[in-house]
Amino acid sequence: MANLCYLLSSLPTLFFGRNPQITYEDFLDAASRSLSVSEFKRLKSFSNSRPPSVLDGMNGLEKEYWNWEISLRNELVRLRAEVLGVKPDRYLNNYGSAGLAATVARDAFREDDPLKVEEYLTRIRYDWLESQKGGRIFDFDVLLIYSMQLQLLQRYHSFDESIGRENYNRVYNAFLSEAESVLLENIS
Repeated sequence: MANLCYLLSSLPTLFFGRNPQITYEDFLDAASRSLSVSEFKRLKSFSNSRPPSVLDGMNGLEKEYWNWEISLRNELVRLRAEVLGVKPDRYLNNYGSAGLAATVARDAFREDDPLKVEEYLTRIRYDWLESQKGGRIFDFDVLLIYSMQLQLLQRYHSFDESIGRENYNRVYNAFLSEAESVLLENIS
């Protein structure tokens, strides 16, 4: 517990919209020196770049976060599928439930600018995590929240509009091509 308290108190404060004063890699390095092997493994597995394929066996904050995140992604899939006239089932994850995620997805879907959508969704994710802190100060969930918020901020500050447009057009065209072939399969 003392190591966790020390680690948490030594980390720079994060603010949405500001570039973090620590990288995720440096954060993990500091955490590896302060946590047990099992705690560090749990921390590393709570990664924005690797959403879990299975929520079974998870509990607490991680399960709540991924349930919410997967719900949001499922709602975005449904909205995109509706616009493209394809069945969303093949792209949905079996976890998650609508609720607030449906409202957030609809709000994001109304925006035409992909960069603004990403900024909006990042802010919503960051704020959701912030709301989970409650009265906690020095517990492992606070470290998990810090970790995910740091990952979100690093991603947010890596956005480059020109690269984003290029990537968006590439992915969008590939998706349209796949949607067309799925549509042709469904017609047959």
